Amino acid sequence: MTSIRSYFSGCSKATDTDRIILAPSSISPRRNDVADDTLIGPDEFKLNGKQYVRCCVFAKRQKHNKKRTSIVWMHGEDIQRKQNPTKRFWKTGEFNPRKKGSSQPSIIDFNSISTLVFKRRFDIRWIVYCHIAFFQIEDAYFRELLFYIFPGLTKLLPKARLIIRRWIKEAFDARKERLRLDMEEAHSNVSISFDLWTSPNYLAILGCVAHFIDKKGENMADVLLHIFDDYKISGRIGYFMADNASSNDTCVDLVLQALYPNMSKKQRLRRRLGCFGHIVNLCTQAFIIGKDAEKICRDLEAAYREGDLKRIGELWRKRGAIGRLYNIIRHIRASPQRRQFFRSIEIGGDLAAFDGLEVIQSQSTRWNSYFLSIGRALNVKERIQLLCDQYEPPSDTKDVLDDRLTPRQWDELGHLHDQLETFYEATLMNEGKQWTLADHFQSLNWLVDEIQIARQKFEQLAKGALRKCGHRQDKLNKAVL
Repeated sequence: MTSIRSYFSGCSKATDTDRIILAPSSISPRRNDVADDTLIGPDEFKLNGKQYVRCCVFAKRQKHNKKRTSIVWMHGEDIQRKQNPTKRFWKTGEFNPRKKGSSQPSIIDFNSISTLVFKRRFDIRWIVYCHIAFFQIEDAYFRELLFYIFPGLTKLLPKARLIIRRWIKEAFDARKERLRLDMEEAHSNVSISFDLWTSPNYLAILGCVAHFIDKKGENMADVLLHIFDDYKISGRIGYFMADNASSNDTCVDLVLQALYPNMSKKQRLRRRLGCFGHIVNLCTQAFIIGKDAEKICRDLEAAYREGDLKRIGELWRKRGAIGRLYNIIRHIRASPQRRQFFRSIEIGGDLAAFDGLEVIQSQSTRWNSYFLSIGRALNVKERIQLLCDQYEPPSDTKDVLDDRLTPRQWDELGHLHDQLETFYEATLMNEGKQWTLADHFQSLNWLVDEIQIARQKFEQLAKGALRKCGHRQDKLNKAVL
Protein backbone atom coordinates (compact mmCIF):
# COMPACT_ATOMS: atom_id res chain seq x y z
CA MET A 1 0.00 0.00 0.00
CA THR A 2 1.36 3.45 -0.81
CA SER A 3 0.41 7.10 -0.82
CA ILE A 4 -0.26 9.32 -3.79
CA ARG A 5 2.91 11.33 -3.07
CA SER A 6 5.17 8.29 -3.09
CA TYR A 7 3.47 7.00 -6.22
CA PHE A 8 4.75 10.00 -8.19
CA SER A 9 8.12 10.27 -6.46
CA GLY A 10 9.89 8.51 -9.34
CA CYS A 11 12.32 6.74 -7.03
CA SER A 12 11.50 3.33 -8.38
CA LYS A 13 9.09 1.67 -10.77
CA ALA A 14 5.69 1.14 -9.21
CA THR A 15 4.78 -2.46 -8.48
CA ASP A 16 1.31 -3.95 -8.62
CA THR A 17 1.05 -3.51 -4.86
CA ASP A 18 1.93 0.17 -5.11
CA ARG A 19 -0.88 0.67 -7.63
CA ILE A 20 -3.53 -0.08 -4.96
CA ILE A 21 -4.63 3.11 -3.18
CA LEU A 22 -7.23 3.34 -0.44
CA ALA A 23 -10.09 5.30 -2.00
CA PRO A 24 -11.03 8.45 -0.02
CA SER A 25 -14.61 9.08 1.03
CA SER A 26 -14.98 11.78 -1.63
CA ILE A 27 -14.88 9.11 -4.31
CA SER A 28 -18.44 8.32 -5.33
CA PRO A 29 -20.01 6.45 -8.24
CA ARG A 30 -20.33 8.35 -11.49
CA ARG A 31 -23.19 6.70 -13.38
CA ASN A 32 -23.36 9.10 -16.29
CA ASP A 33 -20.54 7.25 -18.00
CA VAL A 34 -22.35 3.93 -17.82
CA ALA A 35 -25.08 3.03 -20.31
CA ASP A 36 -28.33 1.95 -18.68
CA ASP A 37 -28.65 -1.11 -20.92
CA THR A 38 -25.11 -2.33 -20.25
CA LEU A 39 -24.89 -5.65 -18.49
CA ILE A 40 -21.53 -6.24 -16.85
CA GLY A 41 -21.24 -8.84 -14.14
CA PRO A 42 -18.68 -8.69 -11.31
CA ASP A 43 -15.16 -9.07 -12.76
CA GLU A 44 -12.86 -10.82 -10.28
CA PHE A 45 -9.09 -10.86 -10.44
CA LYS A 46 -6.22 -11.80 -8.16
CA LEU A 47 -3.39 -9.41 -7.33
CA ASN A 48 -0.46 -10.41 -5.12
CA GLY A 49 -2.43 -13.29 -3.64
CA LYS A 50 -5.48 -11.22 -2.74
CA GLN A 51 -8.86 -11.48 -4.49
CA TYR A 52 -10.36 -8.21 -5.78
CA VAL A 53 -13.62 -7.39 -7.55
CA ARG A 54 -14.03 -4.59 -10.07
CA CYS A 55 -17.03 -2.40 -9.30
CA CYS A 56 -19.60 -1.93 -12.06
CA VAL A 57 -19.35 1.87 -11.96
CA PHE A 58 -16.56 4.38 -12.12
CA ALA A 59 -15.55 6.81 -9.44
CA LYS A 60 -15.42 10.55 -9.67
CA ARG A 61 -12.02 12.12 -9.41
CA GLN A 62 -11.17 13.66 -6.08
CA LYS A 63 -12.42 17.21 -5.53
CA HIS A 64 -9.87 19.92 -4.77
CA ASN A 65 -10.20 23.46 -3.64
CA LYS A 66 -7.71 24.56 -6.28
CA LYS A 67 -8.31 24.15 -9.99
CA ARG A 68 -6.24 21.07 -10.66
CA THR A 69 -6.83 17.51 -11.72
CA SER A 70 -4.84 14.53 -10.51
CA ILE A 71 -4.04 11.90 -13.12
CA VAL A 72 -4.58 9.21 -10.48
CA TRP A 73 -8.34 9.77 -10.51
CA MET A 74 -8.50 10.12 -14.30
CA HIS A 75 -7.04 6.69 -15.11
CA GLY A 76 -7.84 3.73 -12.92
CA GLU A 77 -10.49 1.38 -11.62
CA ASP A 78 -12.82 1.30 -8.64
CA ILE A 79 -12.29 -2.06 -6.87
CA GLN A 80 -13.04 -3.74 -3.57
CA ARG A 81 -11.74 -6.73 -1.61
CA LYS A 82 -13.87 -9.82 -2.14
CA GLN A 83 -13.60 -10.82 1.53
CA ASN A 84 -14.39 -7.29 2.76
CA PRO A 85 -16.75 -5.52 0.32
CA THR A 86 -17.22 -2.54 2.65
CA LYS A 87 -13.69 -1.20 2.02
CA ARG A 88 -13.11 0.15 -1.47
CA PHE A 89 -9.79 0.80 -3.23
CA TRP A 90 -8.63 2.61 -6.32
CA LYS A 91 -6.37 0.66 -8.70
CA THR A 92 -4.38 3.24 -10.63
CA GLY A 93 -3.45 2.84 -14.26
CA GLU A 94 0.10 2.72 -15.54
CA PHE A 95 1.45 6.17 -16.35
CA ASN A 96 3.66 6.08 -19.43
CA PRO A 97 4.28 9.52 -20.98
CA ARG A 98 3.92 9.54 -24.74
CA LYS A 99 7.15 9.86 -26.65
CA LYS A 100 7.68 13.13 -28.44
CA GLY A 101 7.31 13.07 -32.19
CA SER A 102 4.71 10.30 -32.27
CA SER A 103 2.01 11.44 -34.68
CA GLN A 104 0.12 8.13 -34.84
CA PRO A 105 -3.17 8.56 -32.90
CA SER A 106 -4.12 5.91 -30.38
CA ILE A 107 -7.61 4.52 -29.89
CA ILE A 108 -7.55 6.11 -26.44
CA ASP A 109 -7.60 9.48 -28.19
CA PHE A 110 -11.03 8.61 -29.55
CA ASN A 111 -12.63 6.91 -26.57
CA SER A 112 -13.21 7.68 -22.94
CA ILE A 113 -12.14 5.17 -20.32
CA SER A 114 -15.74 4.10 -19.80
CA THR A 115 -16.04 3.12 -23.47
CA LEU A 116 -12.90 0.97 -23.24
CA VAL A 117 -13.98 -0.91 -20.14
CA PHE A 118 -17.43 -1.61 -21.55
CA LYS A 119 -16.13 -2.56 -25.00
CA ARG A 120 -17.18 -6.18 -24.47
CA ARG A 121 -20.79 -5.08 -24.96
CA PHE A 122 -20.08 -4.20 -28.59
CA ASP A 123 -18.08 -7.39 -29.20
CA ILE A 124 -20.92 -9.52 -27.84
CA ARG A 125 -23.56 -7.68 -29.86
CA TRP A 126 -21.58 -8.12 -33.10
CA ILE A 127 -20.95 -11.83 -32.49
CA VAL A 128 -24.52 -12.69 -31.44
CA TYR A 129 -26.69 -10.55 -33.69
CA CYS A 130 -24.61 -11.13 -36.84
CA HIS A 131 -24.20 -14.89 -36.19
CA ILE A 132 -20.40 -14.63 -36.26
CA ALA A 133 -18.36 -17.72 -35.42
CA PHE A 134 -16.23 -17.39 -32.29
CA PHE A 135 -13.03 -18.18 -34.18
CA GLN A 136 -13.50 -15.04 -36.31
CA ILE A 137 -11.88 -13.04 -33.50
CA GLU A 138 -8.70 -15.09 -34.08
CA ASP A 139 -8.62 -14.60 -37.85
CA ALA A 140 -5.31 -13.02 -38.84
CA TYR A 141 -6.73 -10.98 -41.73
CA PHE A 142 -9.57 -9.60 -39.61
CA ARG A 143 -7.20 -8.60 -36.81
CA GLU A 144 -4.76 -7.07 -39.29
CA LEU A 145 -7.54 -4.87 -40.68
CA LEU A 146 -8.60 -3.66 -37.23
CA PHE A 147 -5.05 -3.05 -36.04
CA TYR A 148 -4.31 -1.06 -39.18
CA ILE A 149 -7.27 1.22 -38.43
CA PHE A 150 -6.57 1.46 -34.67
CA PRO A 151 -3.19 0.09 -33.52
CA GLY A 152 -4.35 0.50 -29.93
CA LEU A 153 -6.75 -2.42 -30.41
CA THR A 154 -3.84 -4.83 -30.01
CA LYS A 155 -4.22 -4.49 -26.23
CA LEU A 156 -8.02 -4.44 -26.21
CA LEU A 157 -9.20 -7.11 -28.63
CA PRO A 158 -9.46 -10.64 -27.18
CA LYS A 159 -6.98 -13.10 -28.61
CA ALA A 160 -8.90 -16.34 -28.04
CA ARG A 161 -12.38 -17.52 -28.93
CA LEU A 162 -12.85 -18.90 -25.42
CA ILE A 163 -12.85 -15.34 -24.07
CA ILE A 164 -15.75 -14.42 -26.36
CA ARG A 165 -17.60 -17.55 -25.28
CA ARG A 166 -17.09 -16.64 -21.61
CA TRP A 167 -18.24 -13.05 -22.20
CA ILE A 168 -21.44 -14.19 -23.90
CA LYS A 169 -22.16 -16.69 -21.12
CA GLU A 170 -21.64 -14.00 -18.47
CA ALA A 171 -23.89 -11.55 -20.33
CA PHE A 172 -26.58 -14.23 -20.67
CA ASP A 173 -26.44 -15.07 -16.96
CA ALA A 174 -26.69 -11.38 -16.05
CA ARG A 175 -29.69 -10.85 -18.34
CA LYS A 176 -31.32 -14.03 -17.04
CA GLU A 177 -31.00 -12.85 -13.45
CA ARG A 178 -32.52 -9.49 -14.31
CA LEU A 179 -35.41 -11.20 -16.10
CA ARG A 180 -36.02 -13.42 -13.07
CA LEU A 181 -36.27 -10.36 -10.84
CA ASP A 182 -38.64 -8.64 -13.28
CA MET A 183 -41.02 -11.60 -13.25
CA GLU A 184 -40.88 -11.88 -9.46
CA GLU A 185 -42.06 -8.26 -9.25
CA ALA A 186 -44.68 -8.61 -12.01
CA HIS A 187 -48.19 -7.32 -11.26
CA SER A 188 -49.94 -10.07 -13.23
CA ASN A 189 -49.88 -13.79 -13.91
CA VAL A 190 -47.27 -14.93 -16.39
CA SER A 191 -48.80 -16.21 -19.65
CA ILE A 192 -46.70 -18.33 -21.96
CA SER A 193 -46.40 -18.68 -25.74
CA PHE A 194 -44.03 -21.24 -27.24
CA ASP A 195 -43.16 -22.96 -30.48
CA LEU A 196 -41.04 -25.93 -31.46
CA TRP A 197 -38.61 -25.60 -34.38
CA THR A 198 -36.36 -28.23 -35.92
CA SER A 199 -33.05 -27.08 -37.36
CA PRO A 200 -31.68 -28.49 -40.64
CA ASN A 201 -29.54 -30.91 -38.62
CA TYR A 202 -32.71 -32.15 -36.83
CA LEU A 203 -32.02 -30.48 -33.49
CA ALA A 204 -35.31 -29.71 -31.72
CA ILE A 205 -35.36 -26.18 -30.28
CA LEU A 206 -38.22 -24.96 -28.11
CA GLY A 207 -38.67 -21.20 -27.92
CA CYS A 208 -40.58 -19.93 -24.88
CA VAL A 209 -41.88 -16.36 -24.39
CA ALA A 210 -43.31 -15.08 -21.09
CA HIS A 211 -46.00 -12.38 -21.24
CA PHE A 212 -46.56 -10.35 -18.09
CA ILE A 213 -47.21 -6.84 -16.82
CA ASP A 214 -44.16 -5.53 -15.00
CA LYS A 215 -43.98 -2.84 -12.36
CA LYS A 216 -43.93 0.11 -14.70
CA GLY A 217 -46.10 -32.88 -26.13
CA GLU A 218 -44.53 -34.58 -23.12
CA ASN A 219 -40.94 -33.59 -23.94
CA MET A 220 -41.98 -29.99 -24.48
CA ALA A 221 -43.94 -30.10 -21.23
CA ASP A 222 -40.83 -31.21 -19.33
CA VAL A 223 -38.85 -28.34 -20.84
CA LEU A 224 -41.54 -25.79 -19.97
CA LEU A 225 -41.88 -27.08 -16.41
CA HIS A 226 -38.12 -26.84 -15.99
CA ILE A 227 -38.19 -23.23 -17.23
CA PHE A 228 -41.04 -22.32 -14.89
CA ASP A 229 -39.23 -23.89 -11.96
CA ASP A 230 -35.97 -22.20 -12.90
CA TYR A 231 -37.61 -18.77 -12.85
CA LYS A 232 -39.78 -19.66 -9.80
CA ILE A 233 -43.11 -18.88 -11.51
CA SER A 234 -44.68 -22.36 -11.42
CA GLY A 235 -47.64 -21.19 -9.32
CA ARG A 236 -48.41 -18.12 -11.45
CA ILE A 237 -48.87 -19.53 -14.94
CA GLY A 238 -51.94 -18.19 -16.75
CA TYR A 239 -52.67 -18.98 -20.41
CA PHE A 240 -50.76 -20.73 -23.20
CA MET A 241 -50.64 -19.62 -26.82
CA ALA A 242 -49.00 -21.83 -29.46
CA ASP A 243 -49.53 -23.26 -32.93
CA ASN A 244 -52.53 -25.54 -33.35
CA ALA A 245 -50.58 -28.80 -33.50
CA SER A 246 -51.90 -31.77 -31.53
CA SER A 247 -48.52 -32.15 -29.80
CA ASN A 248 -48.93 -28.63 -28.41
CA ASP A 249 -52.40 -29.56 -27.09
CA THR A 250 -50.90 -32.53 -25.27
CA CYS A 251 -48.04 -30.41 -23.96
CA VAL A 252 -50.31 -27.71 -22.50
CA ASP A 253 -52.63 -30.28 -20.94
CA LEU A 254 -49.74 -32.10 -19.22
CA VAL A 255 -48.18 -28.87 -17.99
CA LEU A 256 -51.47 -27.68 -16.48
CA GLN A 257 -52.03 -31.08 -14.85
CA ALA A 258 -48.62 -30.83 -13.22
CA LEU A 259 -49.08 -27.22 -12.11
CA TYR A 260 -52.76 -27.37 -11.09
CA PRO A 261 -53.77 -30.98 -10.22
CA ASN A 262 -57.28 -29.92 -9.13
CA MET A 263 -58.09 -28.19 -12.42
CA SER A 264 -60.73 -29.94 -14.55
CA LYS A 265 -60.19 -30.85 -18.19
CA LYS A 266 -62.63 -28.16 -19.27
CA GLN A 267 -60.74 -25.56 -17.27
CA ARG A 268 -57.45 -26.71 -18.77
CA LEU A 269 -58.93 -26.45 -22.25
CA ARG A 270 -59.85 -22.81 -21.60
CA ARG A 271 -56.20 -22.04 -20.83
CA ARG A 272 -55.15 -23.30 -24.29
CA LEU A 273 -55.20 -20.43 -26.79
CA GLY A 274 -54.77 -20.90 -30.54
CA CYS A 275 -52.88 -18.80 -33.07
CA PHE A 276 -55.37 -17.24 -35.49
CA GLY A 277 -52.82 -16.89 -38.26
CA HIS A 278 -51.91 -20.55 -37.97
CA ILE A 279 -55.59 -21.53 -38.07
CA VAL A 280 -55.99 -19.62 -41.34
CA ASN A 281 -52.84 -21.25 -42.70
CA LEU A 282 -54.18 -24.73 -41.87
CA CYS A 283 -57.46 -23.87 -43.62
CA THR A 284 -55.47 -22.75 -46.67
CA GLN A 285 -53.51 -25.99 -46.68
CA ALA A 286 -56.68 -28.10 -46.45
CA PHE A 287 -58.31 -25.99 -49.17
CA ILE A 288 -55.38 -26.61 -51.53
CA ILE A 289 -54.53 -30.24 -50.82
CA GLY A 290 -58.07 -31.43 -50.23
CA LYS A 291 -59.09 -34.69 -48.60
CA ASP A 292 -56.65 -36.35 -46.17
CA ALA A 293 -54.54 -33.19 -46.04
CA GLU A 294 -52.89 -34.17 -42.75
CA LYS A 295 -51.85 -37.61 -44.03
CA ILE A 296 -50.47 -36.18 -47.27
CA CYS A 297 -48.52 -33.55 -45.34
CA ARG A 298 -47.01 -36.27 -43.14
CA ASP A 299 -45.99 -38.25 -46.24
CA LEU A 300 -44.42 -35.14 -47.76
CA GLU A 301 -42.57 -34.38 -44.54
CA ALA A 302 -41.17 -37.92 -44.43
CA ALA A 303 -40.07 -37.67 -48.07
CA TYR A 304 -38.35 -34.34 -47.41
CA ARG A 305 -36.60 -35.76 -44.36
CA GLU A 306 -35.30 -38.72 -46.37
CA GLY A 307 -34.38 -36.56 -49.37
CA ASP A 308 -36.54 -38.65 -51.71
CA LEU A 309 -37.07 -36.11 -54.52
CA LYS A 310 -38.83 -38.62 -56.75
CA ARG A 311 -41.39 -39.40 -54.04
CA ILE A 312 -41.90 -35.67 -53.42
CA GLY A 313 -42.61 -35.10 -57.10
CA GLU A 314 -45.09 -37.97 -57.26
CA LEU A 315 -47.02 -36.79 -54.19
CA TRP A 316 -47.32 -33.25 -55.52
CA ARG A 317 -48.24 -34.37 -59.04
CA LYS A 318 -51.33 -36.07 -57.63
CA ARG A 319 -52.55 -32.69 -56.32
CA GLY A 320 -53.38 -31.41 -59.80
CA ALA A 321 -52.38 -28.01 -61.16
CA ILE A 322 -50.97 -26.68 -57.89
CA GLY A 323 -48.82 -29.80 -57.52
CA ARG A 324 -47.49 -29.57 -61.08
CA LEU A 325 -46.63 -25.91 -60.55
CA TYR A 326 -44.82 -26.78 -57.33
CA ASN A 327 -42.68 -29.37 -59.17
CA ILE A 328 -41.85 -26.95 -62.00
CA ILE A 329 -40.74 -24.25 -59.56
CA ARG A 330 -38.69 -26.76 -57.56
CA HIS A 331 -37.06 -27.90 -60.81
CA ILE A 332 -36.15 -24.31 -61.76
CA ARG A 333 -34.73 -23.44 -58.35
CA ALA A 334 -32.85 -26.72 -57.92
CA SER A 335 -29.63 -25.51 -59.60
CA PRO A 336 -27.93 -22.19 -60.47
CA GLN A 337 -27.86 -23.19 -64.16
CA ARG A 338 -31.64 -23.57 -64.35
CA ARG A 339 -32.18 -20.31 -62.51
CA GLN A 340 -29.87 -18.56 -64.95
CA PHE A 341 -31.65 -20.15 -67.90
CA PHE A 342 -35.03 -19.01 -66.59
CA ARG A 343 -33.63 -15.53 -65.90
CA SER A 344 -32.38 -15.29 -69.48
CA ILE A 345 -35.89 -15.82 -70.92
CA GLU A 346 -37.43 -12.49 -71.90
CA ILE A 347 -40.89 -11.84 -73.30
CA GLY A 348 -40.73 -8.09 -73.83
CA GLY A 349 -43.61 -5.92 -74.94
CA ASP A 350 -46.36 -5.36 -72.40
CA LEU A 351 -44.92 -8.13 -70.21
CA ALA A 352 -41.40 -6.70 -70.06
CA ALA A 353 -41.93 -5.66 -66.43
CA PHE A 354 -42.14 -9.34 -65.43
CA ASP A 355 -39.00 -10.47 -67.27
CA GLY A 356 -36.67 -10.01 -64.31
CA LEU A 357 -38.88 -11.72 -61.73
CA GLU A 358 -37.96 -15.03 -60.11
CA VAL A 359 -40.41 -17.79 -59.28
CA ILE A 360 -41.41 -18.24 -55.61
CA GLN A 361 -41.38 -21.67 -53.95
CA SER A 362 -44.33 -22.31 -51.65
CA GLN A 363 -43.83 -23.87 -48.20
CA SER A 364 -46.42 -25.33 -45.88
CA THR A 365 -44.97 -23.55 -42.85
CA ARG A 366 -44.80 -20.12 -44.48
CA TRP A 367 -48.12 -18.33 -44.28
CA ASN A 368 -49.71 -17.28 -47.60
CA SER A 369 -46.79 -18.75 -49.55
CA TYR A 370 -49.15 -20.67 -51.88
CA PHE A 371 -51.00 -17.45 -52.71
CA LEU A 372 -47.75 -15.59 -53.41
CA SER A 373 -46.28 -18.49 -55.39
CA ILE A 374 -49.32 -18.84 -57.68
CA GLY A 375 -49.55 -15.07 -58.13
CA ARG A 376 -45.92 -14.84 -59.23
CA ALA A 377 -46.33 -17.86 -61.54
CA LEU A 378 -49.32 -16.23 -63.24
CA ASN A 379 -47.22 -13.10 -63.83
CA VAL A 380 -44.41 -15.10 -65.48
CA LYS A 381 -46.68 -17.69 -67.10
CA GLU A 382 -45.26 -17.17 -70.60
CA ARG A 383 -41.68 -17.56 -69.37
CA ILE A 384 -42.55 -20.82 -67.58
CA GLN A 385 -44.16 -22.18 -70.73
CA LEU A 386 -41.11 -21.23 -72.82
CA LEU A 387 -38.82 -22.92 -70.31
CA CYS A 388 -40.82 -26.16 -70.51
CA ASP A 389 -40.69 -25.97 -74.33
CA GLN A 390 -37.02 -25.00 -74.73
CA TYR A 391 -35.21 -26.62 -71.83
CA GLU A 392 -33.73 -30.03 -72.61
CA PRO A 393 -33.25 -32.00 -69.41
CA PRO A 394 -30.93 -35.02 -69.19
CA SER A 395 -32.27 -38.29 -70.53
CA ASP A 396 -32.81 -39.65 -67.02
CA THR A 397 -34.75 -36.56 -65.86
CA LYS A 398 -38.15 -36.01 -67.48
CA ASP A 399 -40.00 -34.59 -64.47
CA VAL A 400 -40.39 -31.07 -65.81
CA LEU A 401 -41.92 -32.44 -69.02
CA ASP A 402 -44.36 -34.61 -67.05
CA ASP A 403 -45.48 -31.56 -65.03
CA ARG A 404 -46.15 -29.27 -67.99
CA LEU A 405 -49.33 -27.26 -67.38
CA THR A 406 -52.21 -27.20 -69.86
CA PRO A 407 -54.29 -24.05 -70.57
CA ARG A 408 -57.12 -25.48 -68.47
CA GLN A 409 -54.77 -26.04 -65.55
CA TRP A 410 -53.56 -22.45 -65.83
CA ASP A 411 -57.18 -21.34 -65.60
CA GLU A 412 -57.58 -23.53 -62.53
CA LEU A 413 -54.59 -21.80 -60.93
CA GLY A 414 -56.17 -18.42 -61.68
CA HIS A 415 -59.41 -19.40 -59.91
CA LEU A 416 -57.43 -20.87 -57.02
CA HIS A 417 -55.42 -17.67 -56.66
CA ASP A 418 -58.62 -15.63 -56.44
CA GLN A 419 -59.90 -17.81 -53.60
CA LEU A 420 -56.59 -17.84 -51.73
CA GLU A 421 -56.70 -14.06 -51.65
CA THR A 422 -59.50 -14.44 -49.10
CA PHE A 423 -57.15 -16.29 -46.72
CA TYR A 424 -54.41 -13.76 -47.41
CA GLU A 425 -56.67 -10.85 -46.45
CA ALA A 426 -57.88 -12.70 -43.34
CA THR A 427 -54.29 -13.05 -42.16
CA LEU A 428 -53.46 -9.39 -42.77
CA MET A 429 -56.66 -8.22 -41.08
CA ASN A 430 -55.58 -9.72 -37.75
CA GLU A 431 -51.90 -8.83 -37.66
CA GLY A 432 -50.57 -6.63 -34.89
CA LYS A 433 -51.68 -6.04 -31.32
CA GLN A 434 -54.68 -3.76 -31.89
CA TRP A 435 -57.16 -6.57 -32.62
CA THR A 436 -59.42 -8.20 -30.03
CA LEU A 437 -60.97 -11.66 -29.73
CA ALA A 438 -64.22 -10.27 -31.18
CA ASP A 439 -62.32 -9.24 -34.33
CA HIS A 440 -61.00 -12.78 -34.71
CA PHE A 441 -64.52 -14.26 -34.50
CA GLN A 442 -65.75 -11.77 -37.07
CA SER A 443 -62.89 -12.70 -39.40
CA LEU A 444 -63.63 -16.41 -38.97
CA ASN A 445 -67.31 -15.90 -39.81
CA TRP A 446 -66.38 -13.92 -42.90
CA LEU A 447 -63.87 -16.60 -43.91
CA VAL A 448 -66.49 -19.38 -43.55
CA ASP A 449 -68.94 -17.44 -45.74
CA GLU A 450 -66.27 -16.95 -48.42
CA ILE A 451 -65.37 -20.65 -48.34
CA GLN A 452 -69.03 -21.58 -48.84
CA ILE A 453 -69.23 -19.27 -51.87
CA ALA A 454 -66.01 -20.76 -53.24
CA ARG A 455 -67.36 -24.27 -52.73
CA GLN A 456 -70.45 -23.50 -54.81
CA LYS A 457 -68.31 -21.87 -57.48
CA PHE A 458 -65.93 -24.81 -57.77
CA GLU A 459 -68.83 -27.27 -57.75
CA GLN A 460 -70.29 -25.44 -60.74
CA LEU A 461 -66.91 -25.57 -62.47
CA ALA A 462 -66.67 -29.29 -61.72
CA LYS A 463 -70.19 -29.91 -63.09
CA GLY A 464 -69.30 -27.93 -66.21
CA ALA A 465 -66.16 -30.00 -66.67
CA LEU A 466 -68.16 -33.22 -66.25
CA ARG A 467 -70.68 -32.05 -68.85
CA LYS A 468 -67.85 -31.34 -71.27
CA CYS A 469 -66.38 -34.77 -70.61
CA GLY A 470 -69.80 -36.33 -71.19
CA HIS A 471 -70.24 -34.52 -74.50
CA ARG A 472 -66.78 -35.59 -75.59
CA GLN A 473 -67.54 -39.19 -74.61
CA ASP A 474 -70.75 -39.09 -76.66
CA LYS A 475 -68.83 -37.87 -79.70
CA LEU A 476 -66.30 -40.65 -79.30
CA ASN A 477 -69.04 -43.24 -78.99
CA LYS A 478 -70.71 -41.93 -82.13
CA ALA A 479 -67.38 -41.96 -83.96
CA VAL A 480 -66.82 -45.59 -82.97
CA LEU A 481 -70.30 -46.58 -84.09
